Amino acid sequence: MPRFLVGLDRNERYMRQAQKDTSLELVLGDATSIPFRDESFGFVLCNDVLEHVRDQVKLMQELLRVLARNGAAYVQCANKHQIIEPHFLLPFLSWIPRPLANIYVKIARKGKNYEGYFPKTRNSVLALVNNYRTVDLTYERTLMKIKGLNIQSNVLLGIVSVARKIFSDQFIATLAQNFSIVSILVFKD
Repeated sequence: MPRFLVGLDRNERYMRQAQKDTSLELVLGDATSIPFRDESFGFVLCNDVLEHVRDQVKLMQELLRVLARNGAAYVQCANKHQIIEPHFLLPFLSWIPRPLANIYVKIARKGKNYEGYFPKTRNSVLALVNNYRTVDLTYERTLMKIKGLNIQSNVLLGIVSVARKIFSDQFIATLAQNFSIVSILVFKD
């Protein structure tokens, strides 16, 4: 298998911008129909993409199709139960029904609507790859964020700072992992 790095995006404007800043081979294409042969890559990185794709089952099938035997895929995505939704930084946005979320985004002056976002719960993401050996890294990622106080929302940063005076970082991470960005490693044995 040849060694090469490829970036894939379906937005031509983003591709043009990325070409200015990288030496990667960039390919215009859709992640639900990846334009590469089966088992083309030893490692696949799918970072903050899953929640933007309506057909998430097809996306995962494609990632695993282009992943070589004995390869690994790292998938990180927004969690439907994140307290602060990461794209609009609004509390509980992804928890509420879509019509109300659209109104919320508009009233908060964060955009026109909440269309194009399809966050899943941690368990739903894991269910997409339940036939593969998987390591759920969500707890470890959450623990790192807590220990480093690397938290984007000032409200959550304040809550975690107070909680750390009462509870251990490990205890907070155990609770928070169901409300944190989902991070998994999938192996194709």
